[in-house]
Amino acid sequence: MTKPIGIRTSGQHDVQFDLVQPYQHFPKKITGPTVWEADDFRSHPERWLKKWTAEHIQELEEAYDSFAQSKLPITAITKVCHSAAR
Repeated sequence: MTKPIGIRTSGQHDVQFDLVQPYQHFPKKITGPTVWEADDFRSHPERWLKKWTAEHIQELEEAYDSFAQSKLPITAITKVCHSAAR
């Protein structure tokens, strides 16, 4: 694993400072098909809620403990699923 350098975004590309806008320029209301509305949660909770088993929780705790012991910066986190190899 390579250690990240500098400020990063989602991990896909470097920050594009010419696209950064001041807060005053942010929209007052977010709209569109990707917006989550309260009714979406109320009418279909099964789409949004996850029931965690004891094994899921143990796996998350072990992953956190391993990462915390590594002393790497939080930007070093990547999406890797080790459970598929078990």
